Amino acid sequence: MSHMDEVGKTRYLVLHDYGMGGLWWWVRAGSAEEIVSACAEVEVIADPDAVRRAETWGLGVIVKTCG
Repeated sequence: MSHMDEVGKTRYLVLHDYGMGGLWWWVRAGSAEEIVSACAEVEVIADPDAVRRAETWGLGVIVKTCG
């Protein structure tokens, strides 16, 4: 989990692990549960060390707007 932005959504680190690798994103949403319920087979990463490392990766940001 990470920073709250100006529209009241928090930025979360999200991983889709597909077995031989994974895809990582920052997702802005109202809660981690909102992300997991809307997106199949993703994990919201809460480990502060992992979040700190991901800050250096240049990941894209997605704003969660669907279902």
